[in-house]
Parts: sequence; structure tokens; C-alpha cells
Amino acid sequence: MDGRTIERAIRRLLALLYDEPTVLREACELLTQYRGYAAVAITYLLPEGELELVAAAGPGAALAPHALQTGVRDRSVVVRAGEPAFEPWREAALRLGIVAAASLPLYVAERLAGALTAYAAAEHAFGADELELLTEMAQAVGRAVEAVRMRLLLAESAVYSNSPLRRMETLWRLSSAADADVEHQAETILAEGARTLGFDAAAVERAQGDGVTVLWAAPHDADPNPEFRTVATVPIPCSAGAYVLRFRASAGALRQDAGDCGMYGALLAGLCGRLLERLEAQRARLALIATDPVAGLANRDRFMQTLEHAVLDPRLRAEGMSVMLVDVDRFDDLRLAYGDEEQERTLRTFADRIRGIVGGHAHVAYLARAEFAVAVSGPPERGEQLARVLGEAIALPFVAGGSETRCTASIGVALFPADGSSPEGLLEAAGAALVRAQHEGGALVRFFNEEAGSALRLRRAMLQGLRFAVQRDEFELHYQPTIDLAQRRVTTVEALLRWRDPRYGLRLPADFIETAEESEAVLPIDEWVMREAAHRSQVLVSGARRLRLSFNVSGSAVAHAGTLPLLAAVLRDEGADPSTLELELSERVAARDVAAARRLVDGAHDLGLRVALDDFGAGNASLGIVKRLPVDSIKIDSVFVRELPHSAVDAAIVRAAITLAKSLDRRVVAEGVESEEAAQWLAAEGCEAAQGYWFSPPLPQKEFLSWLSMHG
Repeated sequence: MDGRTIERAIRRLLALLYDEPTVLREACELLTQYRGYAAVAITYLLPEGELELVAAAGPGAALAPHALQTGVRDRSVVVRAGEPAFEPWREAALRLGIVAAASLPLYVAERLAGALTAYAAAEHAFGADELELLTEMAQAVGRAVEAVRMRLLLAESAVYSNSPLRRMETLWRLSSAADADVEHQAETILAEGARTLGFDAAAVERAQGDGVTVLWAAPHDADPNPEFRTVATVPIPCSAGAYVLRFRASAGALRQDAGDCGMYGALLAGLCGRLLERLEAQRARLALIATDPVAGLANRDRFMQTLEHAVLDPRLRAEGMSVMLVDVDRFDDLRLAYGDEEQERTLRTFADRIRGIVGGHAHVAYLARAEFAVAVSGPPERGEQLARVLGEAIALPFVAGGSETRCTASIGVALFPADGSSPEGLLEAAGAALVRAQHEGGALVRFFNEEAGSALRLRRAMLQGLRFAVQRDEFELHYQPTIDLAQRRVTTVEALLRWRDPRYGLRLPADFIETAEESEAVLPIDEWVMREAAHRSQVLVSGARRLRLSFNVSGSAVAHAGTLPLLAAVLRDEGADPSTLELELSERVAARDVAAARRLVDGAHDLGLRVALDDFGAGNASLGIVKRLPVDSIKIDSVFVRELPHSAVDAAIVRAAITLAKSLDRRVVAEGVESEEAAQWLAAEGCEAAQGYWFSPPLPQKEFLSWLSMHG
């Protein structure tokens, strides 16, 4: 994305925001995302000459208050590794992969307010063109901040305007601004109401037993004043409780031009009611942020906040801290064996065991699925001992479905400050150690080491590339036909995702989808696949035969609530015929969350798409999946097809799968056909269709259309 486009995007985004901290934070996020900086920070210049970090994005942004202090004057400053100005923060910067930084003065209303600082992993990242872009960005941010401050000044002046219409317009805007402070809005509304009606004070009150609680009042100390007496009381419509809007005055006389007190008071009460509803929603969100409802433990956001405080604690930097990820092995098997309710009960059992062991001596959180996070202060030996005890606790027997069973846990441990100096870095390092424990067979404790660090760096590089791959148009679809074995003609075309990685060339989904699924990078990829498949279906499957185009979605898309609405929007935007499309759902993905997979299958059917169960038999819950998912087709995994008909075991498995599919009235497709002999055997056994290199490998669009013209 070019600099002009970024500047326009920042302006559009910031124009929607009502408070300054959000403006600054979103500006940092946008620059980090679209320019690929390691981090971006905005600092304000305090009267004493010090810099205060006010907004940041990226793990290296915490360096901002300590870096480039002398550069915040009236010019840009660039420092690189090896230069003296880099020395005070070299160690911390290099641990984060930062080798260069650029700081630009930030002006608000033509006055120096602070600095915008960008950090890069490339030493020569800040050339003349990039500095010009950053200068424009700093100017855009300064103008946005100035606009926010001006809006607040105008709103405050409008409240005291002599025009009732202008006052009410301002009140409506204030009460509708989602990011505005609720208490400030309430007091502004109350002040306006009292002034317009000619009263001295107004308050929002709630009756509790024999007493009354004042939630908001204007002026702030109005309620205790004994000289004020109630003149009017208006009920507030609100599901959060029984609240009233009460007006008080020392004289009690209404202004003659105030209009109908009842109607105007009801309008103000309605505004207050909406604010009360919003306040209740904010409290509910805060409760959700703090605690996971199933496990009863702090969730990821709360845990990250804890780590943010911990890494800034000099005492912990001296004595050390262990951050560990505890993942229950094969936890999804519990859902398939006993159902969702039993799995949740077991999850609470594990949470209780971890909480009981940790007590008040460490921080513990529930992250997702069956993964817990623990942070404990002290030397590495203490972390290792706690990790082993936690592993033993998870391995104790428990009752599920009326019978005794066991689970094990894989645990990855990262050490602070050796393995990371930021919350994100520590969790990534612990995650790399966890992957190592799982790859070595599970039920193990593994610490982050150089091997894991190398894998982590490769993963970071891949993830960085994936975040921008859609914008850079690096994805493409390759196409592979499915052949009707009786008539030997093409019936379906599968669209297969490929990534043309600038560093490593063409990559298959197996190389990158798992990494993408660990972040939000996979969701734009899923949307790209949907749109491209819907668009290409009109090119590839047009004509008299009306071929069907199938496409795959990731596991994240299966569980995401926005997938079906997005799919509906894609079909509408592209003008695609749903009957020409088929959604393929991997058995492994469906097994992670069968309930979510069922919702996706039903929703796809409602939109008019067919659904195929891909890789059938490769997981460990094939029969349970087929029972619970009303798919239209079953695609037998290639691992059972490649050695047909010579493997008697594979032949028996495939024959059973064909019989099962036919008895359930499902179309059956064999994947991985690599010989004419296998194709003939499958046809003789009643398999309807097949796919594999014997017919055609996946091909780019142009080559596939050429193949189709000769073999279709």
C-alpha cells in the first residue's frame, strides 16, 4: 500500500474516533500493519522535557521513552545499530530484532507535542522516501488529534449555547459516541437538562432499600446541598434497574421558554437510559475480559496485562520468571467420545487442579481449547519443578462418561528475561517450546532453546509475510479435476490454495496454514479463497455441463461466527450461483469442534452450496463425524487409496467406506488415485468418483483450462 493510500486510510479511520488515546493507538497499529515496522510508538513531550509513552503497537514500542530523547525537537532523527545513539538501548532492541529507528516530531495545532517513532528490523529501512512518508504520517496524526480536541471544545461550547436545537444535537452526538466516557457524557447531559429547564441541579438516582444512591449528578456536588429541593422526577427507561432522573432547585420556578417539562424530561431520561445500558454492557465486557466463564480463570487478555506489569518490574528482572504453556494432549478426543458437556466439565477439573497447585504463588490463565498459561517468579529450577508438578496433576485419573480415564499434558517453558522481554515474546517462546514437546511425543516439559528459537524466527518471518500476502496478491488457486469413474468425465473441480512466497517460491497449504491459524492472518486468506472461488466458478464451470467448483476453508473459519455471513456476502457480491459451488471440510478440522462444523454445514446448505467431508478416515473419529454432519459427499483420504488394489488392508477399509457412504446416500470420492489399476478397482467396487495425479495434478488456471479442453 503506497504512502498516499495509507495517509487517506489513517484520516478516514481517525475521523470516526472520539477520544485521543484511541486515535493515537489506532494510528500506531495502522502504520505497523501496512508498513511492516517492528513497532511504532507515539510519545508526548512533558513540561519537564521528558517523554511519556502514550500509544504503541508492536513488542519494541516500550523502548520509546528511553530512545531518541534528544531528537524530539524540530527535525527527524534516524539511528542504526553501531551508532552511539543506539547504545543505551542496544541490548533490548537486538533481542527484539530491531536494528534501526526513526523519530519524527509530532505537532498538534502548530505546537510541538511529542514524537512518532518507528522501529525496523532492516538497518537501511529509513531512506529518504520512507522518511518523507513518516513525516506525512506524523502530520496526519497531529491533524487528527487536533480535530478530536476541537470537537470536544465545540461540544462543550454547544452545551452552553442559547440554541436548544444545537444543544440537543450535541447531546445526541455525545450519547451516541461509543468511545466517549460514559460518566462525562452523563454529567454533560444533566447539566444541559438543568440549565434548559431552569433548575439548579440534576441527578440520576437509584432506590436501594430505604436509601437512594446517586450515580451521576451535575453539578458534581449537587446532591448533598440541603438548600435544593426536588421539583421534578422522571422515570428512566432502563433494563439495568429502577433509576430516576431528578431535578432540584432552590427557587423551583420554571423558565417560561423551556417548553414542556414532561416531554423534555422524558427525552433526557431516554438519553440517560441509553448511557446506563452502555455502562452495564461495559461492566459485562470487563467481567468477560477478566475471567473465562468455563474454566473460571483469567483469560488471555488478563494474563497479558499481568505480564506487561511483570516485565517492567526491576525485582522480577533480577530474580527471573518462568512463563509456561500447559496443553492437554488429545483433548479433542474427549468431545468426540463423551460430548461437549463432559469435555467442559473435564476442563473445569483441570483448571481446578492447576489453581489448587499454583494457589497465590503464581498467575494462571485459560487461553483456548485445552491450553493454560502460568507465570511464576523465581529461578529456572522453580519453574521446572512447578511444570513437572502440573504435568503430574493433569495426568491423575478422572471420571468421564461414567468411567475412569486419563490425559497427559505437554508443557513449554520460557524464561524472563533471557528468552523474551515482552509479553508477546515470552508467550511465543513458550509456544515454540510447547511445539517441541508435542513433536517429541507429548507428556513432556521442554524449555525454549536455540533450536526452538530458530524455528520461532522462521515462524515469525512466515507470519509477517502472510499478514501482507493478500494485499500483495501473492496467493493463487490451482485446480484439480474429480472424475466420474463410470463415464470418465469431469464432474467437479477442486480449487487448491497456493502461496507464491517471494523468498521460498510456491508453497502448499501444509507449509503455512497452521502458522496462519495461530494468528488472525488466516481469516483474510479464507475470505480471499471464498471470493476467488466464487469469481472463478463463473469462468471454470460455465457451459452446458455446469461443472461444480469446490474450495476449502481453514479450521479458524469453521469456528468463526462471521464465516457464514461473509460467505453469503461473497456470493452476493460476485453474483455466483451457489449450486455450482461445494464447500470442502477436512475431517481433522471438523473433529476440533463438531458443533461448529455442524452449524457451518447447515448454513452452507441454507445458502445453496453442497458440502464434502475431506480426508475421510485420516482422523480418529470418522464414524462419529459422519453421524453428526449431514454432508453431501465423502472423500476417502489418499493414504488408503495409493496402494490399491495391492494392499488387502487398504482394500478392506476403502470397500467399507464405500458401503458406508452409499448406505447413508452420500456421494463417495476416492482421493490420491495414481494408477489406472486403482481407478478400475474403485469403479468395480462402486466408488462414484476419483481424484488424483493419474488423471491430473493440480494445475494453474491457464494450464488447467487447456487440460480441460482436451479431457473435459
